[in-house]
Amino acid sequence: MIKIGRNDACPCGSGKKYKKCCLNKIQENVLLNVEDQQDFNELLPKLFEYSKQFDGELQAIYQRYSSTYEKLKTGDSKAFSKLLFHWLLFNKPLTEDDKSILEKFVEEHSDNYSETVSTTLNKWLELTPQILSVLKVEKGGVVLIDWLTESIHYPEHTELTSQLTEDDLLVGYLYPTPTGVALGSDAVLIPDSLRHHVVVEVDRLFEEFHEGVKDPYFFVEHFHAFLSILAHVSIVDLPSVGFEKIPEQAFAVIDELYNNIELEDYSYDLILLAMEKWYHFASEQAPRIQKVGTYAAAIEYWIANHQHQWTKQTFKQLSEKYGVSPSTISARFKELNSVFSDVTERVPHG
Repeated sequence: MIKIGRNDACPCGSGKKYKKCCLNKIQENVLLNVEDQQDFNELLPKLFEYSKQFDGELQAIYQRYSSTYEKLKTGDSKAFSKLLFHWLLFNKPLTEDDKSILEKFVEEHSDNYSETVSTTLNKWLELTPQILSVLKVEKGGVVLIDWLTESIHYPEHTELTSQLTEDDLLVGYLYPTPTGVALGSDAVLIPDSLRHHVVVEVDRLFEEFHEGVKDPYFFVEHFHAFLSILAHVSIVDLPSVGFEKIPEQAFAVIDELYNNIELEDYSYDLILLAMEKWYHFASEQAPRIQKVGTYAAAIEYWIANHQHQWTKQTFKQLSEKYGVSPSTISARFKELNSVFSDVTERVPHG
């Protein structure tokens, strides 16, 4: 974590010392008349109302990615669902002309507002979910740093920011306002107990699906997978397995699995669960792995045939995909299914 001293260079890049620049940064006050203030306060509710005409497209994808949240505690489930819904509104192209619902709303309604509110609304087009860490807590508010881009943010002081402490890690949106930016009420604080596990899995996500490049555009495009990581580490409590106990070929099986699936194929938390259960199986059973594709195909079959998964696979389809026989996949699947299904529902065979 970067620490900023009073005499250090200001992280905003001005070249000035921190104490002479953003330490005492005060957002320029923009006086809003009553009508503008009301219009701004109603932007999000009106966007929600506008989105109802896209319910068909929204609900199909929302149900696809939110089914995992049913296993969470009520408060966590609501928080994750809220973030997912906002991502679908702000960032997911869902309309016939491949635009987000927010983009369509701005196109159709921006001219209905004053210049101040319209300018703010257009800035919302740059809304993206962010992993944010609290860099510093000052008397007048907090300094946040984006975990991926290392950009510095000074959100307006609110009841939410007043509850943050240095080094807190959270995920959410920074909403442009007429006076600056505000940390949204949809922000989710990642508990310290889960922080290391979350960071490890996010690093794995980039490594396996984006060549290790921590690209914010990839993060936004696949934000549902990041939420699945949060859900997974909040739910699953499998005992840890030391890497030294896992046969080398077992890692090759997971590499083969990752090489043959896409992030859009399945709920990512189920992929993580399958990986962890495979490592436990491999460390305890020490299976003889002659061809990694046989077990990789069996694991994918186990994933694909779970409830709420939208990509279904047969043994024949997987045999063509992995270059192994359907009967071999079936045999390996039966071997795995008897062990894998101690936490989740047993996957039917056939």
